[in-house]
Amino acid sequence: MENQIIKSDGHDYSVKYKQSQIEFDEYEALKKRVDQIRDEYMKWEVTPDLIQESKNARALLHKKRKETNDLKNKIVKMVDEPVTNFKGQIKTLLDELDEAADHIDKQVKVIEQNERDYKHNRNMQFISESAEKAGVDPSKIEYDKRWDNKSFTYPQFQKAVSEQITHLLADKKFYEDNLIVLAKKATQAKLNADTYKQLFDSGSPLSKVLNQIEIDQKVIADNYQPTKPKPKHFRYVDGKAYDAKTGEFKGDAYEVDLTLTATKEQLTILNEFIKESGISAKRIFSEGA
Repeated sequence: MENQIIKSDGHDYSVKYKQSQIEFDEYEALKKRVDQIRDEYMKWEVTPDLIQESKNARALLHKKRKETNDLKNKIVKMVDEPVTNFKGQIKTLLDELDEAADHIDKQVKVIEQNERDYKHNRNMQFISESAEKAGVDPSKIEYDKRWDNKSFTYPQFQKAVSEQITHLLADKKFYEDNLIVLAKKATQAKLNADTYKQLFDSGSPLSKVLNQIEIDQKVIADNYQPTKPKPKHFRYVDGKAYDAKTGEFKGDAYEVDLTLTATKEQLTILNEFIKESGISAKRIFSEGA
């Protein structure tokens, strides 16, 4: 008989036990008989004429197996009963200790969670104030869950946030500088800068956006067809101007004498303008004519 001591609160509690023992003296004889049965039926040949006898033989073997297995289970259960009882007793003790520990653990966790919530709210306040002061979006700060841990100090947290803000400011300046380049390029090309800003914001590299501006500028230039304004036709009656088609009054008409000094090309351009504007004119003198 062995003896083990369980120590608790300065007291010793004895547990006595002995190794389980099963005496199976007739095992070899029984095994010899089972060997004979196995050898006998291993020679069995199933034929259509012996189908019923074969089923009976199979049932007999199953029955012998069940009887042997039932005997094993019965003996094992009897031998294991003290162990099963002992396990149940120990489990009862462990459950009571766990119950007491859980009672304390729940209260500890409430306090720890309150501390984490307080620390989290304080951190969020710092992030909001620091980001606003730096001119960046607070939501751009990636919150690290470790910041709420008791082991993560406040100076460590502040340093981590400051580093992120520094990176965000650098990214913001880089972005704004790129926008200036983009807007200047679009303005020079007489294109809408907002269109290319959207392309840039969607993730296209600046070089690709600038190249697209050049492509669009060339396409517009290649397809540009200047439209000439339709010539205006007026009737002039008693110092009044009327639309030649509709008769609509357009305003007072003034007669002005002009002396022009210009090249032939300039006079041609002026003549086209006069016709397109519906101005009535006649040449009185032409120098060099």
